[in-house]
Amino acid sequence: MDGQRIDPHFGSFAAFCADRGLGLTILSDGLDYYIARILRRHGISGVPFFANRLDLIDVPGGGQRLRISFPHAEGAHTRYACPKHLLMVTQAGDGDVIAYVGEGYSDRLPAEYADIVFAKDALQTWCQQRNISYHTYASFRDVHERCERLLARPRLRQRREADMKRRALFIAE
Repeated sequence: MDGQRIDPHFGSFAAFCADRGLGLTILSDGLDYYIARILRRHGISGVPFFANRLDLIDVPGGGQRLRISFPHAEGAHTRYACPKHLLMVTQAGDGDVIAYVGEGYSDRLPAEYADIVFAKDALQTWCQQRNISYHTYASFRDVHERCERLLARPRLRQRREADMKRRALFIAE
């Protein structure tokens, strides 16, 4: 775990978001224990995250065992241990433009609800198949540079399809 590498540009992207007052949240299907440890090891603090939980439980008679729990699990979406799309939408306010960065299977659903999508690998292919507009990226340096250009525009707009999906989500509840 201590050898786990992260995108070398993530720290500067996090600082950029903090300097601009942009909310940055990590949504992960992973475990909080190692996410917190990896962020700490790379000197990244102040970035909130949602993930599954790993606890060390004392066992009677001595020793410990691991217990994994899913505090954000949503019954309607049992394919995902951590429903990123729900967490993303509930963290945003009305009128907010939501950007999402992802690459894998668990990033598919959030991409449908985001106004701006940064995609690579399997998520890029999936967005192409679903006709979801996206920006490609190789590293967070690309995301950072694209965000700089987007923020230079006079106005950012919500993606109509994403806004409609978000509204439908709240109506369904």
